[in-house]
Amino acid sequence: MRRIILLLFLPLLAGCRSSAPAPVTAPSGVEGSWVWTESSGGKMGRTLTPKSEGYTLTVTFGTNGRFVLRRDRDPWVSGTYVLETEGEATTIRYGLDALPPSRTVISWTGLGQPPRHTVVQDTDGALVLDEGCCDRYRHSFRRSE
Repeated sequence: MRRIILLLFLPLLAGCRSSAPAPVTAPSGVEGSWVWTESSGGKMGRTLTPKSEGYTLTVTFGTNGRFVLRRDRDPWVSGTYVLETEGEATTIRYGLDALPPSRTVISWTGLGQPPRHTVVQDTDGALVLDEGCCDRYRHSFRRSE
């Protein structure tokens, strides 16, 4: 009798699935090194560049799920990353090894949630990390040579 009940409920259990997006740790096209070219947005609608801010930023996404952000070639922020795809949107979520000692134009604080960006690769091959809020920034990077 137990086997019959189990067989009746097995199709129901097999049909259940999680609604959470599936993580992808080594996405095609994102891994590698990227050089910051500009950030735009913020409350005042500003455009920030390495020249206006007085420093350079380079981010490297490894195929092992680790990243490092360098400020003027020195390691600045490091940790893990996971790409999550839901529908047409891809989000990169970070696990920081430690908070940076001071701020850069890219927000890594997460404001009460894990730091994350929406990821876009435009037709020119630029990588855009979007902080996703009206007073935040969209950060553009070009692939490092």
